[in-house]
Amino acid sequence: MKLILTVVMLLIAVPVFAEQTVENYIKYENEYADDSAAKTIMETYVSALGSGMGWTNTILNKRGQQELFCTPKNLALNYNNYIDIIDKQVDRVVQDGGGDDFPIPMLLLFGLMETFPCDKK
Repeated sequence: MKLILTVVMLLIAVPVFAEQTVENYIKYENEYADDSAAKTIMETYVSALGSGMGWTNTILNKRGQQELFCTPKNLALNYNNYIDIIDKQVDRVVQDGGGDDFPIPMLLLFGLMETFPCDKK
């Protein structure tokens, strides 16, 4: 019962990270960065995005199709890599006067493609 109550309280107290936008991401950085529950949710969200994109690459590779991005074989991407890439993309959007409604998953994908371009097959 105590666990259920704790989970319910976390869900009420922490903003939901469904489809994160630049606006929500900046708000998180400004308002929730010191909140350990929010940080855990953001880490899980970003790690899952990166993992999903990695698995997409694996499927494309197995089908003989061009991968979306090509990380060096000796590099295992993690949360810190993804956040660094997202931060750079968010900064670029803000500097370019882009919309706050840009989805974070799209920015991560574009950032991965830019950071780790593939040779054309």
